[in-house]
Amino acid sequence: MAGGWWRLGVVIGGVIIMMFLVIMLVVVVVVVLDIVVVMVVVVVAAQVKTPPPKPGALAQRFGWLTDHVKAEVPPDIRERVVQLAAKSRKTWLGPPARAGLGIRSATTRRGAFS
Repeated sequence: MAGGWWRLGVVIGGVIIMMFLVIMLVVVVVVVLDIVVVMVVVVVAAQVKTPPPKPGALAQRFGWLTDHVKAEVPPDIRERVVQLAAKSRKTWLGPPARAGLGIRSATTRRGAFS
């Protein structure tokens, strides 16, 4: 009977070693696949052309900040910021339109530089 237990221990030990090797193989395959996927993403991302930044976006943010903190901006600088921000399609700057004149409002609900 002692020989039978010994053989059973060898079989169980062999099964445990085989399970360990299979798990290690799976881990290696997953790591290699992750590296390949990351490399493919990097290569594809490097080939995608990003559009140039809009010059009006920075002027819009600067103008919003100056309006938000109620900073005094010289008229010539404000006019230049308005010109740069006018290139942004979402922004209308300048004094608010008077009611009844048929002029589109120059500001949004959030302020002149929203």
